[in-house]
Amino acid sequence: MLEYIRINPEIETAIAKGKPVVALESTIISHGMPYPENVKTALECEAKVRDCG
Repeated sequence: MLEYIRINPEIETAIAKGKPVVALESTIISHGMPYPENVKTALECEAKVRDCG
């Protein structure tokens, strides 16, 4: 059987524990922002979500 989707272990753990999972829309970061601001913004967004649990 082919594997089409790989789920990050962090996500698997959150789902197993009934914790929320957040998907961030990233088009503006990947296509609309210049480097290195796009990387900084993406990492800041991830950190904010994690800080909120």
